[in-house]
Amino acid sequence: MLTFFSLELAEKLFSDENFEEAIIEYKRFIFFNPESESISYAYYKIGIAYRNMEKWSDAIESLKLSIQFAKSDSFQDEVKLALSIVLLAMGNYSLAELKLLELENFTLYSNIRKKAIFFRGIACLYSYKWRIAKEAFNLYFSDDTSSLKYIIDSILSQAEKTKYKSPKLAKMLSTILPGLGQIYVGNIRHGINAFIINLLTGYLLVINLLDKNYFGVWATYTSLFRRYYQGNKFHAERLAREYNEQINRKVLNSILNKLLEN
Repeated sequence: MLTFFSLELAEKLFSDENFEEAIIEYKRFIFFNPESESISYAYYKIGIAYRNMEKWSDAIESLKLSIQFAKSDSFQDEVKLALSIVLLAMGNYSLAELKLLELENFTLYSNIRKKAIFFRGIACLYSYKWRIAKEAFNLYFSDDTSSLKYIIDSILSQAEKTKYKSPKLAKMLSTILPGLGQIYVGNIRHGINAFIINLLTGYLLVINLLDKNYFGVWATYTSLFRRYYQGNKFHAERLAREYNEQINRKVLNSILNKLLEN
């Protein structure tokens, strides 16, 4: 009677999205019923509750315990899938991809394999691994005749051909001539501003040097020239990274929007 009541109450709290209270009841169930075959399920629901609360480390620990206590391979694989999704949600894309690939290759259940392939594609999208993401989605949509398959393939094929800006080259160009790296990235206004500011501070530096105003040379160099010259280089590098990130985000969002539409 205690077994049934504890689990039933936990399920009711979970369905009402009262996750903190649900976790307490699931843990109470586990404590009073250590030999129950539902232990794995209780840990699984605890993990999902923590996931919904964005308590990632607690969710991972609970799902790992669920895998440990699982009595069937099918449920164990379901929990492994849930664990991979938690890793995705917390931004650990590389580990999520690895876990999903492992599940994809070793699960005996076609429905779980298909889900693993799909979420591996998502993990690769967030890592901007366009080629591997395309391979994963082609595999996922292998039996699909809808236009979505071809739209995603087209977007990812185009993304593979993307020409990125080199942050190192942008920094080097602005080292040679302030503002040149910004212009290379395509930000002409910032490039011109960087050139003018560094030209003016350089002019002040030379004037003080010619006047043998060595304190003025030191003050201009330390407070103005070095600051703006160094800042100009790192700004060019940052703009190149932001340019690349903007392109990647555009590809990512376009695919996610297409998936959400269907």
